[in-house]
Amino acid sequence: MVGVRVDKFSDMKMFVSIVKHQGLAAAGRELGLSPATMTARLQALEERYGVKLLNRSTRHVSLTDSGELYHKACLEILDNVSEAENLIQNGVKEVKGPLRIAAPKDIGKQYILPILSEFCQQYPDVIPYLYLNDNLSNIAESGMDVGMICKDEQVSGADVLIALHARKSAHFIDDFLKMNPVGKVIVYLTGTDLYRDIPNGCKICENSMNLADAQVVSNDASLASIPQKFRFKSSVVQKSIYLPDLSSVAVTETNLFTVVGHLREVKQPFMAVESMQLLDGSVRLVLLGDAVALNYDSVAMGWQARDPRFEWLGRREYREALKWMQRSVATINTSLVEGGANSVGESIVLGVPVLASKIEGNVGMLGEDYDGYFSPDDKQELANFTQSKKGAANVKCS
Repeated sequence: MVGVRVDKFSDMKMFVSIVKHQGLAAAGRELGLSPATMTARLQALEERYGVKLLNRSTRHVSLTDSGELYHKACLEILDNVSEAENLIQNGVKEVKGPLRIAAPKDIGKQYILPILSEFCQQYPDVIPYLYLNDNLSNIAESGMDVGMICKDEQVSGADVLIALHARKSAHFIDDFLKMNPVGKVIVYLTGTDLYRDIPNGCKICENSMNLADAQVVSNDASLASIPQKFRFKSSVVQKSIYLPDLSSVAVTETNLFTVVGHLREVKQPFMAVESMQLLDGSVRLVLLGDAVALNYDSVAMGWQARDPRFEWLGRREYREALKWMQRSVATINTSLVEGGANSVGESIVLGVPVLASKIEGNVGMLGEDYDGYFSPDDKQELANFTQSKKGAANVKCS
């Protein structure tokens, strides 16, 4: 599926009007469309699905078998939309009853459970049921009211696809729209999309943005990096951080700094330990995250062998990673490209200062006047921050 996405809802209204008026000309008058436009739209509709929907003559039209199926589905969908609009306009008098939610185990525990209590306070007559299931593949057949599926495979019976990455998720978007023609697509534009792929003229990204009904970025600063023609359907959704209950740490280790994030080139995971080589032995650095890039595990272990102040702990359970951050005098984000790092948001919520590379994604989260920035290519500047523990501790998180 390539090119600009056709407005399927408008095509449904057009098709129903053609059938009602038994002709393109009369339907066109109702819709305010010229005969040529009606003909082109109907032809594009049939080409999209690869079937003939109408038998047409100079005097009348009749439905094919495929046309009958499509017409029936259009009527049902348009009726549902009309009913939804009436509900919105007239107001919903009460919200009550069971709410069945299915989600993968990790997402359910980390993101959904913490907000259910607040939801129940707002809607006390709703009884939520959360089903943690990593193997859900068909939401429509599951009996769930809300379902979340995070899989690298086709999904049927879903209303909405939330795609992370315009380029990496492009084939999922295409497959989803083929299986769910009236489904909606929301594309979350990551730092890789905004600051690498799109500026380099990525056609796959452009196609995903064309197909998307809406696009989301994590902060206001990132809006400027979206191509102008797509900004009308772009919104900012500030990053939400829900932390599990953590026992407070009485004493911060005043020489401990942590870097949290998977080891990839754009994250510059070794910039902090490289800057440590410009310092004396008083600073300690812990790096947490999987080695995603090729041979980065060997690089990390090499640094660990050469410098006793540095420790690479690999992937750690979420609570443990948060506790390392909580113990630190500051966390460090050294990214070259970032849409909005989880570790920066978590540090803010924990009240732990952040030393951050001055890139658009970090500035969007921390603010233009934040005093804990360093240039992403200046190891000496970062070393100066870490050397002055008092200076690092005084960086304000807002």
